[in-house]
Amino acid sequence: MRSKHKPFNFLSSSDYIDFLAQFNNVYNLRSDEGERKISHFKSGLVKLEQINAELKEKMSALKIQREELEVKNNNLEFEYKNQMQLKIQIQERQSDLEKENNLLKLKNEDLHKVLGEVQNNLESAEAELEASKDKILKEIKTHVAEVKSYKKGSAADFFEVIMHFSSLLFKQSYKDQEEAKKEFIKNSMALTR
Repeated sequence: MRSKHKPFNFLSSSDYIDFLAQFNNVYNLRSDEGERKISHFKSGLVKLEQINAELKEKMSALKIQREELEVKNNNLEFEYKNQMQLKIQIQERQSDLEKENNLLKLKNEDLHKVLGEVQNNLESAEAELEASKDKILKEIKTHVAEVKSYKKGSAADFFEVIMHFSSLLFKQSYKDQEEAKKEFIKNSMALTR
């Protein structure tokens, strides 16, 4: 009996239409939200693609800059090596120049010493020459006095004295009397000038 008196839920057509309308509203709400989310995701994907493209451009620019920096770095290293080599060469040249300068100083000192010795030798030679001239002049005077004291002498004795004088004066020895005469005349004329 009890089963006979159970409550029954009846659906009318208006309930069914209300259900469909509600379903349509929910579907429209959900589809609008989905479309908004899809458009939001699409705009996000577009932005990500733009960011990815910008990153690719920046990466390519950075790669180019890195390559340029590597080239500049290589050039700087090459220039640095060249400058170091030039510096080493300059230092070597400076040391060579210092050695040459020291050698030139030593040679200059040696030349001054040699020049001083030559000057001393020259002065002593000049003094010796003056002394020998004085000695020769004294001998000439004594021999001239001897010649003047000869009243009668042979011409051979006279020319022997002349040859002796000229050999003392001009440091030459004569074998021939004619040659001695000519040389004596020539030298005596040179002395009288």
